[in-house]
Order: sequence, then structure tokens, then C-alpha cells
Amino acid sequence: MYTNVLQVFSKFKYPIPDVMNNPKRIVIYPKDVMVLTGRSERYGRELIRKIKDYLDKEKHQFVTTHELADYLGLDVEEVQGIITY
Repeated sequence: MYTNVLQVFSKFKYPIPDVMNNPKRIVIYPKDVMVLTGRSERYGRELIRKIKDYLDKEKHQFVTTHELADYLGLDVEEVQGIITY
């Protein structure tokens, strides 16, 4: 059995990000759109639906911060700076 958590993760090909010290979400929710735009939650749901239609995503797929930033013409860093948890 593994005695250390790092031994488990050392088997992965890619480095593991330090999530505890730098938390960033990549998935957007209607409340996040509310915070970014100052509009209602309903507007957030509608905007996410429009982005999914624009990107030909299915209903179960998420919209990411990069996709939202591209669609709204914003910097990804600005969007991620506002959305933390």
C-alpha cells in the first residue's frame, strides 16, 4: 500500500496543480455570470444556453471560463480572478 499521497500521484504523467493554494474553477454557473455582468440569474442561464448553442455543446456539457471569456470578449484572467470557488 502507498504510504504517502505523493507516491500515488507520482505515477501520473502530468504534474498535479497546487489546488489548495491557488483554487480556480473552470466551469461556469449562472451565479458566476450574475457576478460578472451584474445581470439576473435568469440572464445567466440564458447566456450559458446561448454559448452552448454557439459551440454546439450538448445539454449535459459544461461551459468553461475560457469559452465564456471568448464569447464575451473578456480576458480569461479577469474572469478567473472574479470567480474563485
